[in-house]
Amino acid sequence: MPEFSCVMCSIPSKFHGKLAKIQKHIPKESIIEIEDYYHITLLYGLHSQDIDEIEQAVIKILSVMPKIKGKFKKITKFDEGKKGYPIKFDIESKSLEIANYLLKSNCEHTQTFEYHPHATLAYVDGSTKLKLPNILHDVEFEIEEIKISNAIKEYKLIKV
Repeated sequence: MPEFSCVMCSIPSKFHGKLAKIQKHIPKESIIEIEDYYHITLLYGLHSQDIDEIEQAVIKILSVMPKIKGKFKKITKFDEGKKGYPIKFDIESKSLEIANYLLKSNCEHTQTFEYHPHATLAYVDGSTKLKLPNILHDVEFEIEEIKISNAIKEYKLIKV
């Protein structure tokens, strides 16, 4: 399987405590992996492993866009993935959708999934029922940092 690079929007740190509080309500016995880097993937599947090259593409896109903003929506579960069933916040954001489109238009990539902005909280087994407190529903945020990561785990942070 090919190894890809990824561009992720870091969720502002002022929300980390509330995200961790929500994660504590996930039954421990069903957790396969808990997410500890709170982010929204902008694009996974980039062919380039050159962090600087990807950074230039991201900077170019940011220069023609207004601020990237979003809103936390429902907590839902994806169908099973490689690590189990991802429990995630759906994110409402036209600016994330536009940034994803522009990045795909400017970078060689393999589309692995249709783009649905979300923030994964954990990967769980199939028995987990979603009864999590949605204390961030309809709360808006603005992206302040973007992280670029390649297949060999090199990364670079861009302040927005």
